[in-house]
Amino acid sequence: MTQLKLLTVAPAKYKLAQQRLLLSRSMEKTFRRMTSRPSARHAYVEAEVITGLAHQVRILRLQRGWTQRELALRLETTQAAVSRLEDPSYGRYSLATLLQLSKVFDTGLQVRFISLVRMLRDTWHPRPAAMAVVPFKDEAESVGFVTGKSISTEYTSIVFTGATAGSSVAEAKHVPLLPSPQPPLWVSVFQTRADIPVMNYEATP
Repeated sequence: MTQLKLLTVAPAKYKLAQQRLLLSRSMEKTFRRMTSRPSARHAYVEAEVITGLAHQVRILRLQRGWTQRELALRLETTQAAVSRLEDPSYGRYSLATLLQLSKVFDTGLQVRFISLVRMLRDTWHPRPAAMAVVPFKDEAESVGFVTGKSISTEYTSIVFTGATAGSSVAEAKHVPLLPSPQPPLWVSVFQTRADIPVMNYEATP
């Protein structure tokens, strides 16, 4: 199991103090209400989590072309139970239920604590398209693996192979706009052959 080591807290606090999170002016009233009333913060989190889950369950079901009855059969439950899961006023999701939905939809699942300010920013204007998730079996067809790389201050070259049978090897270059003594953390791999998917990889020295 991977061991996580907590670094010193003081530098992290100092670094955070130097950052500015810019929010839309339309969020100001909600933000100031959350600043003065802890109950408003809790209410916002609860409402966003519950409604967000309900909407995403419905979006994922429709994305796969399933009816509520078809999803119920896959979950080994009733259509009425699926209807409750898609009801924004229900709000009684268990971790076991979320994991079962993840299994049926063939997706990943993240349950973690996050910055409330960032949550406000990211959920203020919900985008249904962003809630759609491709099943793993379909997404796997566009996956590639890095087999070699060469990083310099001028460009990053990555050689990778596709994960599916018949995929060839491609090489791509990313040229930063401004030269830097440190290699770029993220490099974009551009498609150079028709049979090679476009991918993004995290490059570390």
